[in-house]
Amino acid sequence: MSLLTRTAAILAVPFFATLLVNAGSQTEKLSDVTLLGCLSQGDQPKQFIMKSQDKTYILRSSSVNLAKHVGQTVSVSGSLKKAETGETGQVDRFKVSSLSKVSNSCQ
Repeated sequence: MSLLTRTAAILAVPFFATLLVNAGSQTEKLSDVTLLGCLSQGDQPKQFIMKSQDKTYILRSSSVNLAKHVGQTVSVSGSLKKAETGETGQVDRFKVSSLSKVSNSCQ
C-alpha cells in the first residue's frame, strides 16, 4: 500500500465515523408519538394544523384522509420532525400514520 493510499484511508475513517454518528442522530430526531387535539385547515389546501398542549403542529399524511376530520378532536399517531420557527413561534412537523376520532367537535 502506498503512502498516499494509506494517508487517504486514515483520513477517511473519521469522515465516515461522523456520517454514521450523524445518521444515528437524524433517526433519533424522528420519534413515534401520539397527539390529542383539534384538527384545523391550514393556509394551504392540503395543509392541516393541530394545536395540542400549547404547541402547534403541521400535519401531513399520505395514508390518512385528514380533510374529513377538520373541526374534530382527534388523536393522531406518527413521527415528529424537527421544529421550524414560524410567524407564531415554533412549529413542529408531524407525519400522521394513524388517526382516531375522539369527538365530533373541538371544545
